[in-house]
Amino acid sequence: MARTGTRQAAEETVMEAIVYEEFGGPEVLRLARVDDVHAGPGQIRVAVRAAGVNPVDYKIRNGWMEAAFPTPLPATPGSEFAGVVDETGEGVTGFAVGDEVLGRSATGAYAEYVLADVGAVARKPESRPWIILNSVVLPAPFGLMTPTMPLRGSVNDRSSMRTLSPKAFERFSTS
Repeated sequence: MARTGTRQAAEETVMEAIVYEEFGGPEVLRLARVDDVHAGPGQIRVAVRAAGVNPVDYKIRNGWMEAAFPTPLPATPGSEFAGVVDETGEGVTGFAVGDEVLGRSATGAYAEYVLADVGAVARKPESRPWIILNSVVLPAPFGLMTPTMPLRGSVNDRSSMRTLSPKAFERFSTS
């Protein structure tokens, strides 16, 4: 259910997310039902359409980055996302429910919904359909990488597009 304006009392709801409860390789990742998130002041909640997979994600998941990125467990990996705003927090004026956006998550991007501070979000270019966003590597800070992505060559060269199987994607995103 979409909400706007002041945060309303959250119902007892859950969402699905990829989580890990200990540091380690891809074997520590699992699909879990977790508490739903709701936008606080200056935040938006976004229904995720694509999540970024970056080399730093597996380093954080392995516990190798604790000095730079302390990670309380359990954790949901991923910071970059693309999706549709479905809730706005108090004081948010630049985004509305239904806006298509790209951004950096405050809660972990491998989930049905993410929270993001409005300063870490940009509108999805209208000229870019979701299929293209799921297929390109965007410049930092929105380095989105998904299972369908250019493996070599230019993002404008469609001959370089490949669809990775889930097993191949797992190897690609964790090596």
